[in-house]
Formats: sequence, structure tokens, C-alpha cells
Amino acid sequence: MGLLGLDAAAVTTTITLAPGSSAQVETFSGSVLATLKEGANPIEQEAGASLFIRPTNGHSIVSFKNANGVDVVGNSLYADQRAEIGYYHTTRTSTYTLETLPTSELPRIPFTVTVDNPSIVNFSMANPGGKPTLVAGTNQLSYTPTYTRTVSISSSGDRNLYQVKLNGVVQTAKWGSYTISLSEGCEIEILANHPDEDLTYNFVYEDEADFWTAVVVDGVRTGVTNNTLSVKAGSNVELYCTNADEWYIKKITLPDGQVFQGGYLGGGNYLMNGEYPLVFTAKASGEVYVDAHKIKTFNVNLNLKGADCVNIYQGLENQPQYLLSNLKEGLNAIQIVETTSRVGITVKDEDCIIDAVTLREKAGADLVEVAYNSGTDSYTIVQGRIGEGAEINVTAHRKAPDVNMTLNVTDPADLLVYTCYPVAGLTKTTPYNGTLQGGDNTVAYAETYSGLFFLPAHEDCSILSVTYRTSADSQEIINAAFDEATGCYFVLDPKEGWVINVVTDHNERDSDCYIYLDNAEASLTPVTANSPAGRQIPLYTGYNHIRFDMEENEGYYGDGFIIRMGSSSGNFSVYADNEPVEINRNAYGTTATVVLTQDAVVKVYVATASPSTVPVKFYTYNEASAVNCVTDFTKTFDPADDLRVLPGTMVAFDVACDREGEITVELNRTPVEPVSPNHYELCVTQGANISIQGPEEKTEPEPVEPDPDGIETITAEAAAASSAVFHDLSGRRVNAPSQGLYIRILNGKASKVIVK
Repeated sequence: MGLLGLDAAAVTTTITLAPGSSAQVETFSGSVLATLKEGANPIEQEAGASLFIRPTNGHSIVSFKNANGVDVVGNSLYADQRAEIGYYHTTRTSTYTLETLPTSELPRIPFTVTVDNPSIVNFSMANPGGKPTLVAGTNQLSYTPTYTRTVSISSSGDRNLYQVKLNGVVQTAKWGSYTISLSEGCEIEILANHPDEDLTYNFVYEDEADFWTAVVVDGVRTGVTNNTLSVKAGSNVELYCTNADEWYIKKITLPDGQVFQGGYLGGGNYLMNGEYPLVFTAKASGEVYVDAHKIKTFNVNLNLKGADCVNIYQGLENQPQYLLSNLKEGLNAIQIVETTSRVGITVKDEDCIIDAVTLREKAGADLVEVAYNSGTDSYTIVQGRIGEGAEINVTAHRKAPDVNMTLNVTDPADLLVYTCYPVAGLTKTTPYNGTLQGGDNTVAYAETYSGLFFLPAHEDCSILSVTYRTSADSQEIINAAFDEATGCYFVLDPKEGWVINVVTDHNERDSDCYIYLDNAEASLTPVTANSPAGRQIPLYTGYNHIRFDMEENEGYYGDGFIIRMGSSSGNFSVYADNEPVEINRNAYGTTATVVLTQDAVVKVYVATASPSTVPVKFYTYNEASAVNCVTDFTKTFDPADDLRVLPGTMVAFDVACDREGEITVELNRTPVEPVSPNHYELCVTQGANISIQGPEEKTEPEPVEPDPDGIETITAEAAAASSAVFHDLSGRRVNAPSQGLYIRILNGKASKVIVK
């Protein structure tokens, strides 16, 4: 499988504009990419982006079809006449044909509207012209098919319209308004005036009667006799329940089919709240079904194990006034109010874990598990599931401290490490988010993980063995388990101090490169690169070792991979083998494409457009010498010469000495340890002075006496010809002093001299 790099791949869309048409192409933000000309117009943009086609010069879209002649707009055309082309999955080339006409020349589709009293009717069309003037009787109207084909009908008075029909079928209002979809020749009938007839409403109570405390008809308070209310058609009816806060309202249904659900008017308005009544226009006789009862309070048993780890809410967790307080370990006898019986259970802090939540909805019911709700990050028991005698059981605990173990890896580029089991039915896998290097790594392992799991990084890598010891001193080597179905090695439930060894290998055609990142924090969240298998791998501050397959990637995207910087702002610079790489910036991020070569070294600098090179200088003493010096693992150079390199350059060298004894290497006066015996690798960030000190000759110390004459000035040539011995101010002997201040030993006397 080759490199995928989908986010940065170019997409070409060709739009063929019909003669006489006029349109332009825009981005999501409204920036104009191109003004279309008659004929073929190739448009390029990144995959994952969308194009918007907008007609210009007073035109409207007549048709917009794909290469197969299928209309891709239809009723989905935006109200402002934008047509969208979206790319969401893969790189592909698409072709479309577009035709527009001046809006004044668009075809008109006829339909009729019959209305008895147009003065109290609002009639709006989603078309140019918006609100046609209606007259009593039949109105011949038309619409343009390129716009959303609907009309909105409502009353302009205090009362609702009596009835609206489409082709003889009665329509249903929503929020007091009718939305009608148009078609050619359709007939709309609007009855604004209510008929002169008496209507009778019979109140039927599902649970408890005496629900209504007052009834007002056309502003006059009236009564209900034997649960029956008589009114004139078109009357404005107000039904009051002034103590509604004491009732649980499930549903109220009117004879015309209007339903008021769960205490709310359909659409979201409050049905009633003390002084606010249920209001409707009388349209049809029949029964009014009232399903309501006085609010109940249920006694609930709440069993807690780990009470100090959970918060429990009656109602929504973002309403702290409903937080249940004074809960203790074990059994809690609580009361849940019916109208707020939704219960939310969350952890108190990030160190807590909820193991399980179970529910018995009422006494005698079965005990069932409550599912975790990832949307609210809680266990939620919805309203209506809790009755008298319900039982809620919550088990939680605090996480144990992380354990630390040693993970020895042959080469981290060969290996994928997970901290969650990817087999045996578990669907989530969590890549280990730490930095691994070749050799020993200290790995922190959290209790929430079920084990460490190892897979080859790609198909040309192989894991030869995974073994572990239960302590650093243990002589018993245990083989890790292996799952044949997934090719995964796993070590379950490791403990503090365990040592895990992973030995890997890879195809000879595999090649290595290194990515140096100077700062992973500034405007680089996250920084990723496409690995050969198309996986997204993280990059960390410092050197990152990347392995790829030369054979698989030959000819694919120029044998390159994508470094994605995740932001279109800020300064970035990328160098491959010290040569600058082009940066691509757009609204979707900043990327650089780098060619894959053996031992390539890529450097990414944050907030630095063109970083300056820094010097590297070697200082050697005694008979010690630096040999086989290289930069970035490949380029050799003479350590005697001054070297200027980019920040982040790795300088590697071997040190030899003809005397026995300790060799000291310092980088900017800070001692450094060898990577292997006498071999050093140093990362240059702000220039480097590398000093190499071999063992001193064993000689008798010469007496040092103060020079009464003070400091003397001599030339470097005189110092070289002198039989004196020179030391720098740190006490180290210098055979060939250059410019500077030194201690001179001559004829058993010591004095300070300035060499110029």
C-alpha cells in the first residue's frame, strides 16, 4: 500500500458553461476562484474542499448536471442560487455542465389559489416577487422551477385560518403556518373565514379530572358543563390550568388533530405555566383528550460503591441545582420527582472511573444495565424509566497510580504499540502516545488500559519475538501471547518494574529517513506525516526516525510523503538535506511534500521563515583527535575546518587517543556521554563548540611563582619559538597558543602573557 496523502492531493473539476450563461466559482468563504467562460473551465482545489457555483449578471441556474447527465441540484439548490460540489473521500476528477438564463426569461409553471378572504391571509412564495397579491376567488399564479418550490400560508389576524387544502387534501399547520410544495397545475384552497356553526368540545380525562381551572372564549370567561364546552366556529378558546406546576402533562389532543405533547406546545412553546393558557381556534366538534395527573414523587433506592467518585443529578448535569447532595457509601433512600426524573451519573474528576450502572425501573422489575452516553459523557436514565420502588446501583473507583515498566525496542520504526486491546471484541484501539527510541524506554501504563499490544508498522516489517520479565532482576523469560487472526502480540495487565523486549526486522528494500522538528508546540497541533501504509504518525520535538518501503513507493507521488502542519497561519520552513522545500498554504492547512530517499534528513522549523545557519567548531587537545566526522548521518567533513549548518543538524564523530585514560567531550562546556564507546552524536541547535580532551601526560608539576613585572605581551610566533610551556586559564596545556590570555611557565617561573 502506497502513500495516500489525501488531504493535500489536487482535485480538478471541469465545468462546461452553456452559451449565453453566466456564473462564477467560489470557495466556502465566498472568495471567487474563477469567472466561468463559455465552454470547458478546469478548476483546481484540494481534496476535501467544496466548490460553490453562483450565477451572475441577474441570471439563475436552469440545469446543473454531472457527466452522466444526472441533475445534481434539484430541490437542494441554496436559496441564494448557490450550487455546491463537495469532495469528502478520495481524489477524483469530475465533469459538470451548467446552464443559466436571465431571471426574467425563466420558464413559469402555472398553479391556482382559491381564497375566500385574502385580506387576512399571508401568502409568500420562495420566488422572485415573494408575495403575490391575492383577490377573493381563484388566482392564476406561476413559479420558477429553479428555486425551492414552496409557499408559506398563514393568518394575518388573531385567529388561525379555518382550513387549507392541496388538491383537495386537508393540510396540517405547524406553528400556525402551512408550508405547501408546488407542482405544475396544483390547486390550493384557502378557507380563511370560519363557518357560522356551533361546535361542541367534550373533555375526556385519561387519568384525573378537574384539570382546567378556567375557560375563556373570545375574551369572556365561561364554564364547562358535564365536561362539555359549546362555542361558535372560529372562536378563540383559552384553557387555563393555573396550578399547572402541580401536574404532569403527557399529552392533550384536539378534535382537529392538533397535539400538545409533554407540557409543551408542538414546536417548543410552553403549553402552560400558571397564567399562560392553552390557546386554539375552534374548528371542529369532538373530544379533547387530556392525559395528565398530579405530579408524583417516587421513592428510589440508590446503592453506591465509590460514592466519593461520582456526581448524581436529578435532571440535566448542566443544571447544578439538581445535584443530589449528602450521598453516602452504600444504601441511600432518595426521592425522585416525576417531572425531573431524568438521572445523570458522571465522574467527579478525571481520576475516577465508573465501572457499572444498573437500574430496576420499579419494584419487581428486572435489573438491567444502563448504557454509557458518550454524547454527554455520563450514564443517563431518561425520564419515565423510574417508578415507585426503583433501584439504581452505581459502582465506581479511583484509578490506581500509573505503573512504570521498561520497553526495549529494536527499532521503533518497525513497530506499532497500542495501550488498548484491538482484538477479542473490543473495537477501540489507542496508539501509545509517547516517544519510543531504539533500546530501553520507560513506559507509563494507566489502569484504564487492559494491556500493551504490538503490531508490525507495515507489511514489510515483522516482529520476531516479544518476551517479558516480571522484574529487571528476574531470570525467567516469558513469551508474550499471540493472536493469529490479527498478527498481534500482547502482554496483559503488566505491573510495575516489568521489562518487555520486542525484536523486529524489516525488508532489505526498506529505507530510513529522519525528520527533525525544532518545536512541536508552536502552531503545530498536530504535526503528522503519512507513513508508507497511509497511517498518520505523530512527530515530536527533536529527531523522528521514519521507515518506508522504496519498492512500494516508486513512482507514487514522487516517492514522497506529506508533512502536515495543521495551520494556514504563522511562519514555517522545511529543508530536505539542507535544501529548502516548497510550502503549500491554503484555508485547509499548511503542508510540504518531501521526496523519500535513503538516509534523508528533513528539518521543520516553526515560526522561522528562513533559519540562519550556525557554526560548529572542534577543539582538540593533547594527542586526541576527532575522525570520521559526519553531519546528519551521511555527509562527511573535516573537523579541522569551520562548518556552518542549519539548526537541528546532527553531528556524529569518533574519538581516538594514543594514550590510555579517560577522554572528555564537552558541547558548549557541558559534558556529553558517548552513544557507544568513543562515538558521539550531538544535535546542534544554536551553534556548537565541541571540545575533546584526552588524558594528560604524567609530568611533575612545575613551580609557579608570581611575575613581578605584571602581564607581558608577545606575538604568536614568539610563543611558538619559545621553550616556555603555556596553559589556558582553565589550567589545560596549549602547544600552539593563538590570540588570548595564557599562563606561561619559563625557567620555573609563571607569568600571565597576552598572545597577539
